[in-house]
Amino acid sequence: MVLLLVAVIALAHLALLVAFIRRGANALFLVGAAFIVLAPLSVASDLVHLDLVKYLRIYVSCLLFGLGFLFFFYNYRHFGIASWLLLAFCALWTLSAFWSDSPQYALMYKGLFAFVVVSGVMLAYSAHTVKDIQIGVRWLVLGGLVVTVLLTLEWARTPGAVSQFGRLSTFGMNPNAVGQAIGAILLLAIYLALYGQRSGFKLLAYGLIPLAILLLMASGSRGAVGMVVIGAFLLALPRVKNPSVLVVATLVMAISLFAFFRYVDPGGAERLAQLDFETRHNVWSEGWELFREQPVLGHGWVSRPGRIAGESTRNLHSAYLQVLAETGIVGFLYFLVAMTLIGLRGLRAMMSLSHAPYARPVAILGTAVALSVLAHMVVESGSLAGTTINAMLLGFAIGSIDRVYESPQSAISSAQIPPPYPAAIGHATAPHTMPPRA
Repeated sequence: MVLLLVAVIALAHLALLVAFIRRGANALFLVGAAFIVLAPLSVASDLVHLDLVKYLRIYVSCLLFGLGFLFFFYNYRHFGIASWLLLAFCALWTLSAFWSDSPQYALMYKGLFAFVVVSGVMLAYSAHTVKDIQIGVRWLVLGGLVVTVLLTLEWARTPGAVSQFGRLSTFGMNPNAVGQAIGAILLLAIYLALYGQRSGFKLLAYGLIPLAILLLMASGSRGAVGMVVIGAFLLALPRVKNPSVLVVATLVMAISLFAFFRYVDPGGAERLAQLDFETRHNVWSEGWELFREQPVLGHGWVSRPGRIAGESTRNLHSAYLQVLAETGIVGFLYFLVAMTLIGLRGLRAMMSLSHAPYARPVAILGTAVALSVLAHMVVESGSLAGTTINAMLLGFAIGSIDRVYESPQSAISSAQIPPPYPAAIGHATAPHTMPPRA
């Protein structure tokens, strides 16, 4: 396993070298694929050499942020309002560490989250063209395929040792962490299956989807299932005019459900039917009491003793409650207003680009991923803690919305003005140039 992870890092660096030499591949998406492999495995408590995996994840996160920061100097003048709203929240979230009881640990955890979100925004802005984003998603799905296959093989290898209360916890991972990671990967695979332009990659996506659904349902994560349902609905809605898509989707779902109920402990499925969230009541009450103690600016950071060193974030199982407890009513109102405006911007982009065949899929992807991750945050706060796939995809989704929002219809397919950043990292001559940004 460790050799495989080291090989992933080595291949990512080799891909970076090739990207700069050929001036064709997008380096940020290649590193993003490596991040998708490492992020879920870094919380696998039973994984051999777990500390090494964590350091590799942090290294890849910093590498992703470092490359993204280079883009920032070339692109910040072109950022849309949605990206600025998100970055302003990241700044507030990180600065709140300074009025916490443990600013050094708080800054580390909150800073890593900001690193990954900013890197996600830069993923969207690193693309010169719509085609670049489509190619980039392929790389991200390939990274997700590696994780999905690893978890599936481990589950098959030790079927009696990977369930926790009837829920999947491969490599000792928290079942909710499994669901969150697989749910994010599943959304990317669904997008590639519906909107991909290469039959080989579409076939790969359709092969990944049943495995991911199987793992997702076995995890028993209700929040992750809800996230996927919302995201899949938004992704599939514009394609309902094509009956073949519905037929294939129905067959994939039927096969996945059959495999689940045939081979999986029903404990996970039983939990999915429990919608009262009784297991959340105590921790939500605790979060509410923390807010009442510091209602204006919050505690800065709520923590618990860490298993490895120092302290770690106390999970309140709701990102909105986490924001309320750590940044008070000031931060919560800003977060709520900013995310509402971003969601409305995404929905408007989907509707306004109904006759733009190249740009509309990007708007659909951004809106579906952003709204589904924000919905998932209602019952889980993992997206705000450290480095997760959801955090990167949230930034990527919101950046993608800005790239295509309110652009002239003629510019979407024929604009020839390249974005002002280094051609060494992205496609400089690919067709379907991205439109000017609002």
